[in-house]
Formats: sequence, C-alpha cells, structure tokens
Amino acid sequence: MTAPQCVNPHCRQPRKRRGTEQAWEGGNGLCRPCYQRWWRAGRPQSGVPEPMGNHERMARARAVSAEIKREQRDERLREYMEYRDCRYTIAKAAFWVGVSVWTAKYRYEPEWRAAKEESAA
Repeated sequence: MTAPQCVNPHCRQPRKRRGTEQAWEGGNGLCRPCYQRWWRAGRPQSGVPEPMGNHERMARARAVSAEIKREQRDERLREYMEYRDCRYTIAKAAFWVGVSVWTAKYRYEPEWRAAKEESAA
C-alpha cells in the first residue's frame, strides 16, 4: 500500500507510519509538520498556516531571548536592591547577586539610589 499524501495543497508530502504501528503520523489527513502547525495556530477553519520563513523564526527567537534577558536582569536588580536595603556593601551585594562590582556600582547602584529617594519622598 502506498502512503497517503498530506491533504494540505501547499505540501502534498507522503505521510509516514508511526513506528511499527499501522497508524499514520499526523491527523485529519495532514502530515505531521502540517498537523503540528495547524494545531499550534489554534486549529483554524481556514486550514494550515504557511510555514514560517527563517527570518521570521529568527526574529521570534531574538524577541523571546531579549524578553528572558530583561526578566533575568530585573530579577537581579530586585535582589541587589534587597541586599543593599539590608546594608550590604556594593561588593558584597554584587557577589551575592552574581554580577561584577562595576555593574553593581554603575548600573544597579543609581537605580537603587533613585528608588530609595522615591520611597523617602
């Protein structure tokens, strides 16, 4: 028996078997990559969305990476502020947060001082 083709008109790739079972990969007549794209898009009635190009994929990855880095920086800053509020020195707070003394002194310290002045006002 020949493998059925994917029903996506843009694909038409033959579907593959699932391991040693008799079932075919994917679902609803779609091959596995088309089925996964359709499912992740929220199963639209319009059908399978087009695959992402490399530029779009890289742009999404960079955006996610930038967001993660921003969250990590914000968490380190909060932690640094807590240590400074507990009267740790700049060097000790930097050590416990895991940043260099330079970063603590010139990046985190001004923000900590501004937050301290805001709360005092």
